[in-house]
Amino acid sequence: MTDFTFCNPIAEVTEAQLLAVYPPAPADWPASADVALWEGLFRGLRIDAIADQAGVPFEAMKERFLCFKHAATSGVGPLSLKAQTVFLNEARRRAGVAG
Repeated sequence: MTDFTFCNPIAEVTEAQLLAVYPPAPADWPASADVALWEGLFRGLRIDAIADQAGVPFEAMKERFLCFKHAATSGVGPLSLKAQTVFLNEARRRAGVAG
């Protein structure tokens, strides 16, 4: 019989690993929209409200979020608070916005 543990700890994901999977933006995607996405999520806003504030279509914002989620959860771990913080800081850097 095999020993199986349900509570295995999740391996720590490094900032470098997360930055390596930061998804490239579509050609017409403003860098400020990524900042709006992460800041809005941290404020507890829904994606439709974030899209309205950023001036981008809801479906485009939803797809962008799913790109980030897939990037963070495919091989490097869950979309943790650390991953969200790294993505927010990188979005601000790319947009030239101070945090």
